[in-house]
Amino acid sequence: MTTIDGYGVPQLRVIPLRELRESALNTRRHFDPVKLAELRESIAKSGILTPLLVRPFNGRGKGSFELAAGHRRLRAAREAGITEAPCIVQDLDDATFLEILTVENLQAPRVARERERA
Repeated sequence: MTTIDGYGVPQLRVIPLRELRESALNTRRHFDPVKLAELRESIAKSGILTPLLVRPFNGRGKGSFELAAGHRRLRAAREAGITEAPCIVQDLDDATFLEILTVENLQAPRVARERERA
């Protein structure tokens, strides 16, 4: 299975949730249950509007793709009974993968605060 074209361009695919695994490298351990419930309801109503970012996962364990960005969306989609998600599949080395995880975790609280003010 080819996930990236011959030019290294990320590929947009719809992937079954059973093939996605949360990254053990993700430092985020707390997911606000109220915000997660709100996201679940939104996803149940409108679907996943922003693709998840994943990389092929060749290690042991559940899932063929490791999640770099979109951990909350994945959890909410599972709770909503969604069975597949739009994903950007990109080959990412460990350093780039960790950078994305860090940026994602730093931005999520800021974005939530901005939405609350709007």
